[in-house]
Amino acid sequence: MQGAIDELKALGRMPDSTDCEPPGEIVGRFEELLAKVKLPLTAEEVGVLMRTFPESTMYEVEWGLLRLVESYAASNPGYRQLIDICPSGEWRETMTIRFENWETKKLI
Repeated sequence: MQGAIDELKALGRMPDSTDCEPPGEIVGRFEELLAKVKLPLTAEEVGVLMRTFPESTMYEVEWGLLRLVESYAASNPGYRQLIDICPSGEWRETMTIRFENWETKKLI
């Protein structure tokens, strides 16, 4: 497991924007660690990342997290099951819709 992902695991789930004031330090730490994550990811690493999604939003940092986990989708059929690990209903729904749209476009 990558060191940056181990550190993200230790930080735990991202707080929502409304739950972390002042946001600077925690937001910066998540951004820094996400920037250090290298592709390709393993299923175990994606599982850890899935568990860090905030309930809804964390100052746009969650979009970088989404890009990382979606990088796994293109070459791994197990991605759909990993979506279920995400603790946020909002993000599970978003990832499912995006994945289904991607699969549809891939077939055209």
